Amino acid sequence: MARRIPKNRFDQLVRAATEVFIATGYRQTQLSDVAREVGVAKGTLYGYVESKDALLALCLIHGDQIGPISLPEVARVEDSAAKFREVAGEFFDLMHANRHGIKLLDRCVDHPEIRDLWQTAGREQSRLVIARYLEARSRSGQFRPIEDIQFPARLLIETVATWAVHIHWDRLPVTIDLSRAREHTIDFLAQGFLA
Repeated sequence: MARRIPKNRFDQLVRAATEVFIATGYRQTQLSDVAREVGVAKGTLYGYVESKDALLALCLIHGDQIGPISLPEVARVEDSAAKFREVAGEFFDLMHANRHGIKLLDRCVDHPEIRDLWQTAGREQSRLVIARYLEARSRSGQFRPIEDIQFPARLLIETVATWAVHIHWDRLPVTIDLSRAREHTIDFLAQGFLA
C-alpha cells in the first residue's frame, strides 16, 4: 500500500524553508537543513522542488501567506537561457529607451557633480547589480564558471551600451540593420555566458 503524504506537507515545507533561509541566508542554506526542519528525507523535497533556487522562489511567493498553502505544480526554476534572454532584453530596452539621457550624462562627465553621480549611482551601481546576477547564476551552474566577475559584468554592460545607446551617435556610417541589434546583442551575450 502506498504511503500517504500529509495534506499539510507543502505548507510545512514552505514555512520551514522560509525560516531556514531567514536564519542562515541563501548561501548557507542547504536542502538537507530544510528537510531536517520538516522531518523528511532530503530526497522528499525533490518531489516538490527541483533546486534550492526553486525553493527560494516558493518561499518568496508564499512565505507571508496566511492560512494553509496549497500545493501547486512542481516548482521549477525557469529555463536559464530564456531567463537570461529576458533579463538581457529588458536591460537593452531600458538603455535604448533612455539613450539620450545616458549619452548626455556620458558626454557631460566633465561636470564634477555629474561625474560623481554618474560614476557611482549610474555606472557603478549597474555594474554591481549585473555582477551579482552573473555570479549567482554562475554559482548555481546555470552559466559558465566565471572567475573574475567584474570583467564579464562590464563586458555585458558595455556591449549593451554600444548597441542600445552609442551606435546612434557613431560617426562611421552604420552598415548593419539596427532593427536587429537587440536580437544580435542578446544572442552574442547568451552564447558567451550560458553553460
